[in-house]
Amino acid sequence: HTAYRRQRQMCIRDRDIPIEKSNLVIYHLEDVESSSNSIAVTFNNVKVFTSAVRRNDLDVFASQNAFYWINVASVSYNPLADLFPINNPNVAMIYWEIDGGVMNSHIVTLQHLAPYIISDFSAVFFLSSGVRGPFEHRGNGEWLSPYRSLLDPSNVGVVGASAACFPTPHLQTHFFGVKSSLVSLMLASVRDVYMNICLLYTSDAADDMQC
Repeated sequence: HTAYRRQRQMCIRDRDIPIEKSNLVIYHLEDVESSSNSIAVTFNNVKVFTSAVRRNDLDVFASQNAFYWINVASVSYNPLADLFPINNPNVAMIYWEIDGGVMNSHIVTLQHLAPYIISDFSAVFFLSSGVRGPFEHRGNGEWLSPYRSLLDPSNVGVVGASAACFPTPHLQTHFFGVKSSLVSLMLASVRDVYMNICLLYTSDAADDMQC
């Protein structure tokens, strides 16, 4: 992806930062006009998150480092995008006229960046402006450290901030992280689910439906 290729020249891989401390953070900034939250709530959520972004300046000695990929839903001008330090070499911002929702923008971003993820990062974290945080340890990527300590053991592949039990036990998608080595498996699983949905809705009356 052009935006990523341009900024990676100045970013993590060129600063001798070990890959075990290199993370890709994909953040979805929702459209303020269609959000279920008020503009004040979303503003506070983004303000808290960007304070952590500004204080994660690719220090070799930092607890964790991250490249921040910001997907902006922009049916119209999104003033909250101005809160992000887009001049930082570890921040890229992409505008979506039609984003299809949080998980769709996450998955499409993974599809575009998949060739770089395993070589450049050891983990990928997913967040959105619908959730507030991190609340503490915002400096030098320290907010990622508790999740990396859970994710790094060899028998763990996914971590998240909260879980739900219905209809089956699962991590909630407003904040979760995966090992980069599992990204291809994650994308394959999404393709399988999508194809199953297409098959369920295909009928003789709609035999021209394409997936």
